[in-house]
Amino acid sequence: MNVIGVSFHVGSGCKSPNAFYYAIKNCKQLFDFAKCELGFNFTLLDIGGGFSDLEKEISSGSSLFERIARTIKEALDEFFPDVIDNKKLRIIAEPGRVFTLAVSVSSKKLLSNNRQVLSSNDKNLQVEKIMYYVNEGLYTAFICVVFDHKVCKPSAVFINDKLQILDDSFEHVFKSVIWGPTCDGIDCVSRELEMPQLEVGDWMIFDNFGAYTMAASTNFNGFSSTKIHWVN
Repeated sequence: MNVIGVSFHVGSGCKSPNAFYYAIKNCKQLFDFAKCELGFNFTLLDIGGGFSDLEKEISSGSSLFERIARTIKEALDEFFPDVIDNKKLRIIAEPGRVFTLAVSVSSKKLLSNNRQVLSSNDKNLQVEKIMYYVNEGLYTAFICVVFDHKVCKPSAVFINDKLQILDDSFEHVFKSVIWGPTCDGIDCVSRELEMPQLEVGDWMIFDNFGAYTMAASTNFNGFSSTKIHWVN
């Protein structure tokens, strides 16, 4: 068998650019070992996937994806300078997540709501929260909460035929919890939110909803994922 290269995957949701740096460093050692000890001349390096997080940080002005890309370039320049210059190394990646993440915006319709008074960790303190029930949950598009540990927070709401961005401009906000439509007690999309009061028929908008959401949804309890509408 002719072995032609090495591949690795740092893991989906990796937040450390250095993970890619050290993985590429280890690959260089494997390239050298394969050549010196086994007689293989590797020509392929697959740096895998796991790329995510397109939002720019205020402190750095760049996104996690941009920082990872810079680190990968620095590592390749450091550990594989000759083969890259001589075009003897083919480098491939699997950035499917980052390609699909931002292409989809999810709109969830409010099916029901109610107020509940809940006990906090302090037994003498009770907190009122509004429970919102939407038409998708952990078994459909929000399955990313379970398998991807995604924190789902609406970026906007559609109230009275008007789109409103969720920012600090709202004078009155309420502690809120978002639930899916099934009867399963774990079907909770988000527990700690502060939102304006919504009514049945209003919509919640979630950005960056293209990766590992609808593609992995199920029909649990008879609830299927909502329709996809393509826009230019």
